[in-house]
Amino acid sequence: MHNGKAKLSNKKDRSVKIILTPFFVAFLLNFQVAQADISLKVEYTPKNEIDLYEPFLIMISITNSGTKGELVPVTDSSDRGYRFHIRDMKTGEIYTTGLEGDRIGTRVAWIKPYDRYLFFEWVYYAIPIQGEFEIFATLESDGKCPLLLSGIEEFPFELLDSQPDPPLYKCWEGKLTSNNISINIIRPKDEFENNVLKNVEEKAQPGSGVAQILFDAYRDLQNTTPLSGYTCFASFQLSPEDAYQTCTNIQSIDKDVEILARFKMALKTIFNDGVPSEDELNKMPSVFRDYLKQFQKEHNDQKKRDAVMQNK
Repeated sequence: MHNGKAKLSNKKDRSVKIILTPFFVAFLLNFQVAQADISLKVEYTPKNEIDLYEPFLIMISITNSGTKGELVPVTDSSDRGYRFHIRDMKTGEIYTTGLEGDRIGTRVAWIKPYDRYLFFEWVYYAIPIQGEFEIFATLESDGKCPLLLSGIEEFPFELLDSQPDPPLYKCWEGKLTSNNISINIIRPKDEFENNVLKNVEEKAQPGSGVAQILFDAYRDLQNTTPLSGYTCFASFQLSPEDAYQTCTNIQSIDKDVEILARFKMALKTIFNDGVPSEDELNKMPSVFRDYLKQFQKEHNDQKKRDAVMQNK
């Protein structure tokens, strides 16, 4: 009896060891249902204090932390996609701003497991006054995304309604709000730059927005104060080449603004079917480089889709 009990005990021990082997654990995990886990986050923010009319952007990411890929709307619209919101901390009023054209017509993004999708907004256009502001983004979808397929898409899709033009496909459904960032729009602390700003304000047409004020002031600033930060700021309203040449030639310009000028030029290079140099890319933060890589792929994919659609 003693030997029999000993043998029974040994068998029990062996069965426990078999259940806990890594192979068996992995085998069980294969039966778990794959799920997407979508989140919204501010990835890049400007410095806390920003001079009035100074260009700045906000970079946002949609991240999929789940085990299943997800189709997510990424173009601003009234009922789906993302939007930026600016809260005036003094009045509590919230301004909503949409996309500033950094997409190439893509209405959805296929976000693989453990991957992220980046987008940005030139927010300074929407803030024409001094004060403290809070900026955040929202992502919203009813689970039905309009999509015109060319047949070369790499992601799976499920048709929901073929009647609309374009048809509706199943996509991520929900509503998210990103983390908030706070900025303080101030008059320049530097006396010279503050005087330049006063001159710009005096010549501005009543009712003009930030973009129009800077555009109208550029030629005068270039002729009278070519080394002013405001000459650089105004050049952003012209071509990317103007912004790049103007801002990179002003040694006293804020590093953040110089990076934006390089970024703007890199976007133009890609749009013109070129590739930004490694030297230029290395002068930007990693999140900018990641966005440009994403933008390059989107641009190339869009050209392929356009070619396929033209031949249909």
